[in-house]
Order: sequence, then C-alpha cells, then structure tokens
Amino acid sequence: MKDHDQVNKIAKGALLLTVAGILSKLLSAAYRIPLQNLTGDIGFYTYQQVYPILGMILILALYGFPSAISRMAVINQGNNRKLSLTHFAMPLFLLLLLINGLLALLLWLNAQRLANLIGDAQLASAFKMTAFLFLLIPLTSLFRGIFQSQLTMRPIALSQISEQLVRVIIILLAAILYATGRLTNIYKIAEGAAIAALGGAGMALVILAVILRKSNIFSKESFVIPWKNYLYTVVVVGLVASLNHMILLLIQLADTLTLIPALQQFGLSKLNAMAMKGVFDRGQPLIQLGTVIGSSFALSLIPAATKNRHHKNRHQTNSMTETLTLSFYLAMGATVGLVLIFPETNLLLFKDLSGTFSLQVLALATILSTVSVTAIAVLQGEGVVLRTALYIIIAFIVKGVSNLLLVPNLGITGSALATVLSLFVLMILVMYELNKFYALRTILRSLHWLSLVKAITAMASYILILKYFLPVAWLGDRLILLFYVVFVVMSGSLIYLIVLAKNRALTTEQRASLPFSRFLNK
Repeated sequence: MKDHDQVNKIAKGALLLTVAGILSKLLSAAYRIPLQNLTGDIGFYTYQQVYPILGMILILALYGFPSAISRMAVINQGNNRKLSLTHFAMPLFLLLLLINGLLALLLWLNAQRLANLIGDAQLASAFKMTAFLFLLIPLTSLFRGIFQSQLTMRPIALSQISEQLVRVIIILLAAILYATGRLTNIYKIAEGAAIAALGGAGMALVILAVILRKSNIFSKESFVIPWKNYLYTVVVVGLVASLNHMILLLIQLADTLTLIPALQQFGLSKLNAMAMKGVFDRGQPLIQLGTVIGSSFALSLIPAATKNRHHKNRHQTNSMTETLTLSFYLAMGATVGLVLIFPETNLLLFKDLSGTFSLQVLALATILSTVSVTAIAVLQGEGVVLRTALYIIIAFIVKGVSNLLLVPNLGITGSALATVLSLFVLMILVMYELNKFYALRTILRSLHWLSLVKAITAMASYILILKYFLPVAWLGDRLILLFYVVFVVMSGSLIYLIVLAKNRALTTEQRASLPFSRFLNK
C-alpha cells in the first residue's frame, strides 16, 4: 500500500510540476512578444545576449542543485529519520555558497572580457549585474532539494511560477520605460533582465523559506556525512546533471558568443548584425515549449529513480517506451505544424515576416530537442550522468563550430542549420547510449509509423488548404491573425491527435495523459 501511495504521490508531483513548467514556459514565451514589440529587434538582441547566462543560473537553482540535494536526502532518510540541520543542511549550504561565490566573482571580474569577446563592449554592465544572481542560488537550491526529497512538489511549483511572474513584470516595466522614452539607452533592457532575474529569485526564496519554516523536516540528530559525498553531490551530480535542462540555453550561448562576429563576416554592419540576431532569437521561445514536459517529469522522478534504479522490470521498460514514443509523436506534430504556420505566427507575434525561412529551418530543432531531453532524463534515471553531460558539451561545440563555418556564408539561415545539426548529433549520441538499457529496436517498433504518416498528412493537408484560401497577405490585421493562428493550432492539433487515436497509435495510458482524453478514447 505504501508503494502504491508513493507512486500516486510521484505521479501527482510530476503532473503539478508539468503544469508549473508549462505555465512558466508560456510566460517566458509570452513576455518576449511585447518585449520585442516595445524595444524592436535590437532591444530583443540585447536581452537575448544576457538571457542564456541568466537562464543557466536559474536552472542550477531550479533543477541542477535541488536534484542533487534530493538524491542525497533520499539516501540519508533511508531509515525513516529526519534530515539533520547541522550535519546535512548547513554543510551543503556552505559548500553551495563557496561554489556560487567563486562563480559570481569569476563572472564579475571577466564581464568586460566577455562583452569584448562577443563583439559588444556595452553589455559588460549587464553581465556584472548578472553575477549577483549566483549568490541567491545556495538557499533556494537547498530548500527546493529538501522539498523534492519529500516528494512535496507544491512549494517548488509555487516558487517557480512566482519567480517567473516577478521576472516578467520587471522586464516588461523596463521595456515600457524604454518605449515611452524614460529609458534612452537600449542596453538598459539587458540590465533590466538581470534585475528581473534577481527580483524573481528573491521572491522564490521568500516563498520557499516561509513554507519550510512551517514544516517539520529537520531534526537535531547528529550523524556524519563524509565531505567527499557533499562535494560529489554538489559538483558532479548538481552541475553535470543540470546540463540536461541547459541544452537549448547552451545552444543559445553559442549564438551569443559567435553570431555577431560571424554575421559581420557575412557582410552586415554591426547594427544590422544586432538586428538580425534579434530576428533569429524570435524562434527560441517556441522551441523551448517543446522541452517542458520532459524537463518537468525528469525533475519529479529523480528521487524515485535513485531508490529503484536497480529494480528495473518489464512494467518500467514499457513505461519508458511509452514516454519516448509519446514525446516523439507530440514533437513531430508540433514541428510540422510550426513550420507550416510560421509565416502567420511571425507576423502575429513580431509584426513582420523577417527571417521566416530561417525560423522555419530552426523549428526543425523542436523534435530533436524534445527527443533528446526525454532520452537524457531516462538515462540520468539510470545513473548515466557524466556521459550525457559529455554529449551535451559535444553538441555545444558542434553548434559553435558550425556557426563559424556556416553563418559567414548563409547568414542566420546558417545558424539555424547549425542548431539543427548540433541537436541531431546530440539525439544520435543519447539514443546510442539509451540502447544499452532499453532496446532501441523495441522503441522503434512500438512507433506506429503508418499512423504517424497519416496523422501528419491529414494535419498538413488541412493547414495548407486553409493557407491557400486565406493567404498571409490577406491577414494584415493582428486581431484577425490572432483568431486565425489560435484556430489553426487548436484544430490542426486535434486533427493530428484524432488520426493517431483512430489508427490505434496511442495506448490507453498515453491518451489519458493528453488533453481531451475522454474524447480521444471515444
């Protein structure tokens, strides 16, 4: 009965974090639209130059360090004892403070060098402000890790959504101040992004601290945990495992480091290169939405995976297969739909059609990133941490080198191809690794390829017919575009899922996890 209750608690926690993740990603995607509209492509460029570093720091506080701490807490609570405040929480806090303090100092001292490296010296002040964000990580990570070890996901979800809300409000205020002329320096948008991240992280810390104070998690019991365990947990598990959630951020970081100089080699002036970088970054929020489900489930399942990793059974194998196949189905539908509807989406969200073809190429990254993140989450549940981290670093290197080779000849289309290539390499590497634990042939055979082709054909035909009778040139009004895009997305998705369900491509469990599950079952 206890096992059944624990499974239910894990499932509810996964669902809660999935909803929180979706809401956060929707907010993340949504606020960039008015941000770009208010500040233009150059303002969006300044924000996106800082965003990858901000995002990576926030992921350390949300996924990396908390997941590592939860693993250690699960092990130390094996005999149903509470966590020691003095011999568990305090040593971890001090170690986190030391590591993040050094990282903050490193970024602060090298902010100007970094700005010069990426070809825009005026971003140095924004990088210096970003360094302070490291100092909020220790307590936030510790609190989240403790809650996660207890399978208590509500405080984590609440802190995540609150953090994102505060960030959105502050960055939009900065954008409004710029649009109304109260801020005249466009680089204040980048500094506003750093201030927004600090405000959001501060709000998350307050919420977690208030909830933790009311709980009865800690004891005064004394037991010694070797320092090497702390060090391994924080450095190896925390930093390395968090790379799973940094895949797209690392890809964007490669763009931050290489794209402006490469676009200047392509023949653009520095100002035009900045504007084109802003255009290219329009596609990033939409691609990020494709990874939220895999990330959220991975976060919630880590404690259970730590306990049950050595008890793999047929049911677990089937569950992993269903997870991977469902991710593939959803990502494939989202990718095809996004490619087809991108001209209308670009015009609706960003007011013009700039970079549409390049962004359509970039949209192909959706399926590659979704499959990669889901597979990596499974591998990390099996304890494969260092190799998955190595594969992600390889993908980052492939992206950076490809940018240097392709962008000088193809512009931002070259960067889109570089993103697709790097994620394709990552997917091949992680699927090769996954084959050691779950037969890849079994996963591939479980995919209903003919049903998938039918579903894609039905959805694509439907969208293309609508586009033929309602070309984008006729949809100049943004309000009309809004209704059109929402209608096409909703109806196209429904057609795709109906065809999959009618052709028995989805199992009962897979249908149950989707919207309109009762309708699909009928």
